[in-house]
This record gives sequence, structure tokens and C-alpha cells, in this order.
Amino acid sequence: MSISTLLLDPVSNGHAQVTPNRYPAKVVITFEPEGPAEAFYGVDGQIPSTPLQQGVSTVVVNVNSLQLAYRTLKGKTKLQWDVE
Repeated sequence: MSISTLLLDPVSNGHAQVTPNRYPAKVVITFEPEGPAEAFYGVDGQIPSTPLQQGVSTVVVNVNSLQLAYRTLKGKTKLQWDVE
């Protein structure tokens, strides 16, 4: 298991790439915004276009990587991923 956490300040945005050591890889993503925020993901190297819902989501990466894009408008946001 490998856990990474981003604690995002208000009015921040960016991208993250998660590349597992082996495939298929299950990735548990936690998205906890305190205010208006949005995050998207794309699996197997695809552009992040699938919205993340608040709370915990699980995705499977079969090849390449998991792409994340995020934007926090107000309040802080926690974005965490755990590669199992």
C-alpha cells in the first residue's frame, strides 16, 4: 500500500498522476472538500473527465496511470489516494 495526501488551500488547482508498480491496481481516492471544489479522474492514461464525488471512490488502473485534476474555490480540500 502507498498512501499520498494533498491538503489544498482555497483557490488552488492542479493535477496529479498516480503510476502503480503493478497492474491491475486498485486505487482508493478520498475527496473531502470543506467548500466549493471539484475533482476529476481519468484511468489508464485518459484525460481526467470523470467527476469525483465527495467521500471515497475506488478505481482500477489496468495500464499506464491514474490522472487527477482538482480545483478548490473556497475552504480547504483533502485529496488522498491509496494504491493497493
